[in-house]
Amino acid sequence: HHSTCVEKVKPSIDESLYYECKKSNSKSFSILAMIRPRTPRRGAANTMKLLKTIKDMHGNAVEINIFGCNDYDDDYIELERNFAFVNHGILRREQVAALTHRSNLFIDLSTYQAFGRTGLEAMASGCISILPKSGGADEYVKDGVNSFAVDYKDNGRQIVSIVSRLINDRPYFEKIRNEALKT
Repeated sequence: HHSTCVEKVKPSIDESLYYECKKSNSKSFSILAMIRPRTPRRGAANTMKLLKTIKDMHGNAVEINIFGCNDYDDDYIELERNFAFVNHGILRREQVAALTHRSNLFIDLSTYQAFGRTGLEAMASGCISILPKSGGADEYVKDGVNSFAVDYKDNGRQIVSIVSRLINDRPYFEKIRNEALKT
């Protein structure tokens, strides 16, 4: 249309930061989620509701960590926060990498993600990712094989089911995790 040649930039990750590392032998399943309430399409309210549901169902079997906003942000204060989790605030890339290294699952419930690089970085760190179906994650997510592409609908029941199976079925978790690492 505009007589301009457009080329797609090949996605890449910083392999000096995001790499497979041994997870701790903790008995709890560690979930990491991005919460950015100032950007409505990031789905912060739905993510926090989902995390509360997971924590209520699984109790001490899960550890929940979030990042992307500060405790004093007005938009954050309005979110569901009546459950045990740790907010790590706004992080630099190195800090996000450190969290992905100790996490089992990364959740991004944005309604749309242009590419979802954090999800791919998490996969490179040995995390399974749950990412939005809409957007660029379809470049690398094979739904149910190496991670999951979802829509937040039905109040997240499908996602809760996926997470519960990952927590309770270790061979299934390892199978998906190994495919995530290959990707």
